[in-house]
Amino acid sequence: MDSYRALVTELRARPEVRDVVVSTIEEGSATLGKFSSCSASESKDIEKTVRRMFAASSTIGSSLRKVTMHLGASALVAHVLTPEVNLLLLVDSEADLDGLAPHLERFRAAASAGIQ
Repeated sequence: MDSYRALVTELRARPEVRDVVVSTIEEGSATLGKFSSCSASESKDIEKTVRRMFAASSTIGSSLRKVTMHLGASALVAHVLTPEVNLLLLVDSEADLDGLAPHLERFRAAASAGIQ
């Protein structure tokens, strides 16, 4: 997980990003440092819920790659980076998600390379 630290720090520096969670099957959820609005227990609950949604979608033959849930002033955006790694973002609900694409690609490349 430490290899994701620089990517998380860079993404958290963006004003529209409130929090970032990297989740792996092997290690579970990790906030990689101080988590500003969720406790470790809360991030684990969110991570498990999202992982179950992705697993359920696979069982019906329609695998999800991205889920966005709007929660008032925030949105939770979950990305499948690989079958073993998910990226969860808490962003402002008005955030330009397309503007985060380059960051997501760097996470996807790191996950695909087996860096965990």
